[in-house]
Amino acid sequence: MTKFSLSPAPIAITTLAFIALGVGVAISQETQVTPVPFTCSVDLNDKGRMVEITARLASDEAMSGSYSLEIGKSGNGGSSMIRQGGPFTLEAGDDLVLGKTMMNGDPADFDIDFTLDWNGLLLRCPAININS
Repeated sequence: MTKFSLSPAPIAITTLAFIALGVGVAISQETQVTPVPFTCSVDLNDKGRMVEITARLASDEAMSGSYSLEIGKSGNGGSSMIRQGGPFTLEAGDDLVLGKTMMNGDPADFDIDFTLDWNGLLLRCPAININS
């Protein structure tokens, strides 16, 4: 799971700083960083010739917003694009699957963009966990 953090002042998405090794994402204008109450992840579960892709969001506090999940695939069999998205609402302590699909291919064939629109900020979830 990826932990998001942000500074008190609203800052454009272009100022996102990605922390190495998928540890988290921070929006920082100064040295002070305030953690946000949620984590997100994209899990790829290799099922042989199929890959199960799951976008998750977990929150310590009640929250709502919207999400966008774009999954692109290219390989020997051609290419495809899936777009899922919409509003979400979580209660404190919830762990919610926001999007899920199964496609043929290898985990390396996929380009995944999972973003959250929360409190006026557009945040990208960079974590991809590959399971065999």
